[in-house]
Amino acid sequence: MPRPLLDRSRRRQRRVTATFLVAMIAAASIGATAIIAPTAEQTDVAELFPPEPPVGVDDGVRTSLTGRSDSRLPVDTSVSTGLPTSKAGPSAGPTTRLGRPWHPLRGRRPPVAPTTGPTPPTATAPPTTRPTTAPPTPGPTSTPSSTPTATEPDPSTSPTKAPTKTPNPTKAPPTTTPPAPKPPATSRPDGSSTGVPAGTKLKVHEGDLTVTQRGAVVDRLDVRGAIRVQASDVTIKNTIVRGRPVSSIFHLVQISENARGTRIVDSEIFGANPSPYVMGVVGSSFTLERVNIHTVIDQVTIIGKDVTIKSSWLHDNLSYAQDPNHNGGPSHDDNIQIQVGSNLLVTGSRLEGSSSAAVMITQGRGKVSGTTVENSWIDGGSCSVNIAELNQGPLSGLTFRNNVFGTSTRHPYCALLVPSTTTVTQSGNSFADGTVFRVSKG
Repeated sequence: MPRPLLDRSRRRQRRVTATFLVAMIAAASIGATAIIAPTAEQTDVAELFPPEPPVGVDDGVRTSLTGRSDSRLPVDTSVSTGLPTSKAGPSAGPTTRLGRPWHPLRGRRPPVAPTTGPTPPTATAPPTTRPTTAPPTPGPTSTPSSTPTATEPDPSTSPTKAPTKTPNPTKAPPTTTPPAPKPPATSRPDGSSTGVPAGTKLKVHEGDLTVTQRGAVVDRLDVRGAIRVQASDVTIKNTIVRGRPVSSIFHLVQISENARGTRIVDSEIFGANPSPYVMGVVGSSFTLERVNIHTVIDQVTIIGKDVTIKSSWLHDNLSYAQDPNHNGGPSHDDNIQIQVGSNLLVTGSRLEGSSSAAVMITQGRGKVSGTTVENSWIDGGSCSVNIAELNQGPLSGLTFRNNVFGTSTRHPYCALLVPSTTTVTQSGNSFADGTVFRVSKG
């Protein structure tokens, strides 16, 4: 081969070799980049982004390159969050999700990728703006505004309550004042404060009335006979009991031994047919309140426990010089006669008009104890209060206090006649004319 042709062939071979080497070197460099870069980028994408949805699907989840967003917002809210947007719309910004993955054979990532570096600071703005504009703003704003408003009234109300409590001491004195006027002399029960209230219309009941129903109420009757109570918790009110002609001992109100809790209120009991046989109320476990009893021999006979006589007027007893019940001798008439019993109370009442005793304690049926007579106006009888032991021995628990005794007794100033072996507790008692009060022993 001629030399010029040989040289030309060698030069052509060298160019091919050089071209091949350049191609190999270029391929080698491109292959290194393709292996390393995608690995790093894919790692970042795996950490920062949720799985890619199909192309063209936007579920409204916006993310930044600094991390995954936990909130789901509408697509058009990117403006309100303060993120920069382009005219192309939300998908054009680096903070949005990438459309499709980069392939290593397409060459290196364009310069846009490095610009994602400064983007994270920009993307960090949303976390700052979200708490301020959306959720946190109402939270803190409402809390402080309500808190000061709530705390300010509290101090103002507590001082207000303090002065309000101070009047309480002022109310205490009135409470203690009522017990002071206990002496009853100025407010004795009479016809205007006892018996059936004026103007009450009554229905006439002819004959005796027997009550056998528990809790029954006898109201606004004019009984032309007697009332027999044979059940517990019976109430008799606004009623007149007149009785009827009789020829043997006859009580206008008879309370059976087994009947408990009888109440007689605002009623009048008297003998419209006077005789030595007409008596008032007999029994136990009853209460008389604002009751007017008159024109009978013994007005109240107690033969058991739990009796209260309150604000009542017992007066003008019947009395006979020749009483068939006493072998033709004089009558023995009492306002209250206690034959046996305990827990007995006479309070705020007016007892007068008897020839024997206002209060006669006989113990004729058994022991008498726990008896109190207080705040009452008492007069009449041989002695106003006559206490007998009989064969039952000394009485116990007798109390007389704050009573005013009259001076109409047959034995002058004999208010309390007590056996020397019985002790009576007495205080605040007085005579109506100012004479020094004393207890008579006998």
